[in-house]
Amino acid sequence: MEESNQDYLSTTSLARLFKMEGKVLFRALRENNWILKENNKWELLDKAKIAGAKYRSNDKGEKWIVWPASIVSNLTFQSEILGDVQLVKRRFRLPGIDDLNKDQDKVLRLPEDGQFLIVGGPGTGKSVVALLRTFKYNENNDYAFLTFNQVLLTSTKQLVNFSLKSFTLDSWLGKAYWNIFKEYIPDIEGSERKPDYDQIIKNLEGKSLEEKSYHIIIDEGQDKPRKYYETLMYFGIENFFIVADQNQQITEDNSSRQELENVMGIDTEMKHHDKCNENEDKYKKCVKECIRYCTINLAR
Repeated sequence: MEESNQDYLSTTSLARLFKMEGKVLFRALRENNWILKENNKWELLDKAKIAGAKYRSNDKGEKWIVWPASIVSNLTFQSEILGDVQLVKRRFRLPGIDDLNKDQDKVLRLPEDGQFLIVGGPGTGKSVVALLRTFKYNENNDYAFLTFNQVLLTSTKQLVNFSLKSFTLDSWLGKAYWNIFKEYIPDIEGSERKPDYDQIIKNLEGKSLEEKSYHIIIDEGQDKPRKYYETLMYFGIENFFIVADQNQQITEDNSSRQELENVMGIDTEMKHHDKCNENEDKYKKCVKECIRYCTINLAR
């Protein structure tokens, strides 16, 4: 049978998504008869299989459990594993304007057009401000909300009461490329579908695309390499709003804060806005006249 087109997470990664320790999630799954440990190995029980969980293995014969993206919206999983359903809903509730702290409110009042990088550690509300940003453009539908994988995308959609125009980072890139060339994006030879960003950029350069008023909003922006963002620029898009975790480990497949700032050509501080925060009139005037390219740090 052909595998369904959705992402899967290991149990440890799933625990990280819900901000809990891996051993806590394993214990909850075992106590609620989703998994069972036999001969020092975790085995799936019927409840987990029905929810779409399955096994993955490698060339060494090692086997582990993976969970589908849809598990985040599975009510049985929520009630039994994450606790009372109402508590879960409150955990995923999108806060209102009055619930925002000073830093989040500052971000929400940024101009509609420009290139902005929002940086903060876990729990600072980066994803919240990214999602609230979509409200600015939802009426005109001239935006795309991008996340790293399908699991994050599914959990994010639970927070809004409208049809979120959302994609994974890779699916949006593939769709945008297809709309221009009517072919799939080129991969690095010998890789497992790893995009050849240099070739994509070369192909786009030959098109000389005009700049667009389209807005790209990216959650967990550190999860893609610098070349990904360089590629986006060649699609003619000039309006970016990227939130990133400053504490994430940087590898060849990730981007550092400095790399993101360099690619987008943004200022490292928002000094001008800070000086204009004395009152609302000053702030509004400042927003109209000053920088459209900046980084803002979010605090807990």
